[in-house]
Amino acid sequence: MTDQAVTETADPAHAEATDAPHAAAGEAHHPRPSAYVGIAIILAIVTALEVGLYYVDDLDDWVVTTTLIVMMAVKFFLVATWFMHLRFEAPVFRTLFYGGLTLAMAAYAVFLGASGVFPFID
Repeated sequence: MTDQAVTETADPAHAEATDAPHAAAGEAHHPRPSAYVGIAIILAIVTALEVGLYYVDDLDDWVVTTTLIVMMAVKFFLVATWFMHLRFEAPVFRTLFYGGLTLAMAAYAVFLGASGVFPFID
């Protein structure tokens, strides 16, 4: 390789021109591995809280169920956004994915309400 070729590839203007199609398509740079480790720690903490909540006897069943559903939704959102890289996808894919999740959660809530898990829904 010649010195001129090395200079051309190391030139930041050349690198920006090479990355321009990706930047124009709205593609974001992926986070550092430390961000993924941080998300994994958050997921571990939420999972520990879920397990701990299961052993609390002083709460009503509907409180435990509602809290577990909320924690499950938070964990699902974090996994889908970070580990499935949904945050780097086009907005239409995010809308379809989270719209489907919302419909599934609504159907599950109706089922739980109809089965008598939530005593305040008759």
